[in-house]
Amino acid sequence: MTAADLDLVCVGSYAAEQGAEGAGVTLYERNRGSGALRRLSSVPMPSPSYLVADSDRRLLYAVNEVPGGTVTTMRVRDDGTPDVASVVSTGGDGPCHGALTADRKFVVCANYADGTIGVVRLDHAGVAEELVDVTERHGSGPVAGRQDRSHPHMVLPVAAGHVCVADLGTDEIVTYSISAAGLLDETHVTALPPGSGPRHMALLDPQHDAGQDTHVAVTCELAGSVAIVDLGRPTSPVRHRRTRAVAVVAQSRGAPSHLEYDSGTKSILFANRGVDTLSECTIGGAASETQPDGASVEVGAGPRHFARIETDIYVAALGADRIDLVRRAPRRRLDSLAPSIAARIRSPACVVRL
Repeated sequence: MTAADLDLVCVGSYAAEQGAEGAGVTLYERNRGSGALRRLSSVPMPSPSYLVADSDRRLLYAVNEVPGGTVTTMRVRDDGTPDVASVVSTGGDGPCHGALTADRKFVVCANYADGTIGVVRLDHAGVAEELVDVTERHGSGPVAGRQDRSHPHMVLPVAAGHVCVADLGTDEIVTYSISAAGLLDETHVTALPPGSGPRHMALLDPQHDAGQDTHVAVTCELAGSVAIVDLGRPTSPVRHRRTRAVAVVAQSRGAPSHLEYDSGTKSILFANRGVDTLSECTIGGAASETQPDGASVEVGAGPRHFARIETDIYVAALGADRIDLVRRAPRRRLDSLAPSIAARIRSPACVVRL
């Protein structure tokens, strides 16, 4: 059996550096029939709070959320065991997210703690080898204690040569071009309503290119909502363009965290910390057609992230020390489903499929 034969699910956990008890990165084999997870191996490392998978090259990148942040590259063996290939600086403190560019030449990291964005170049085999650029953001928002400065929270590739960054601290989504050498150049900034706190984004345009307007769904953690935002064209060099949300598609009593968009069903799936739910709403082709359906299912405490794998949804319930499994069924709403526990693991922050 080779690594390609294994259906691997990878979990990154907060560790002692964040006052938690996680073990680093843990790999599981997924049973395609039952959805059950079988633990294979783990790699101790400092607080890998976000994971990026390159399935074709069997590589896993872990963003280590610590002062003097790093990104760790792991090669996965045929038996599913990861080996650390490199550890490279992200150029800032407390990175909480990273993304692989469309050409698979760079990993762009959001350094939450100090308001910087770092670009790490990969070698020909995909292993992180060098920090090539760091850009610093400035600004603040009205929410004391959470918006005293810039806090980049997610990087989203939106078209060839372009990425967007959600800045929770400044209520902005920033569009950058990225050069062949990995240098970032800000093209424009989209401002959300004050106190929104944008956290994660999902691209709504399936066949997107740089010459089209970019529409994203975004979780507004501090406002407790999910909104659709028009970011304009990545190639338009508008240095500052104020654009409010096209539509608020869901309102929550909690703090929405991760979200994903299904272009087939035109639905947005999002996790809510505080109220500890996984929720879904459907959207139409225009803001006036948006129809939130309010379907939710209770999951473990502190759902920080989730991964959709075919009809299964694996939820990293940080506060419950477990991975929950929600199995979808045709024509059944989320609120009619009963989650099960797929794995018990300390302080899980992120779950991805390799």
